[in-house]
Amino acid sequence: MQFQSTNGELEGQMDYMQLVTSSEFGAPITDDYYITDLSGIEDEDLRALAQSYVDEGYQICDPEIDLEMGWNLGDGEYMFNNGFSAEFHNDNVYAYVYAYKMNETLFDYFFVDSYPWDDDAVTEDDGTTIRVSEDGFYVEFNRDTGIGIYYYDFEEDYSFGEEIEEDI
Repeated sequence: MQFQSTNGELEGQMDYMQLVTSSEFGAPITDDYYITDLSGIEDEDLRALAQSYVDEGYQICDPEIDLEMGWNLGDGEYMFNNGFSAEFHNDNVYAYVYAYKMNETLFDYFFVDSYPWDDDAVTEDDGTTIRVSEDGFYVEFNRDTGIGIYYYDFEEDYSFGEEIEEDI
């Protein structure tokens, strides 16, 4: 799905997102991009979630730099402005997480309806948490905390390149 501008008209959009007037999509990542002091994440629930990812070996990306560079999730015009992203790299395994405060309308629009789910995608809803998942990817919304999570992982396979070199 290609996003069309929502013009800030979705329910709660102006509470959780902001208009981004410029961005630097190709800007390089600098040494100060990863943060260790999580006190800059003001929301207590988001900060605790970020700490849980740090405990699992993730690096937390500076939320201000993400927003400034236009790297936050959104529609290209409006981007989530209260949350964080995190990255995990181990050998050839990579995992990425985006966690933002939002409401259920924004979760549905930006995280569920925008993704081309496979037929085998699973939707679970226990009344508190909604989770849609398929292999290596899930989105989740916690109604109690108002946090939406967008997660994906993959394993880089170098064997394809080795096969080509052997054939040459």
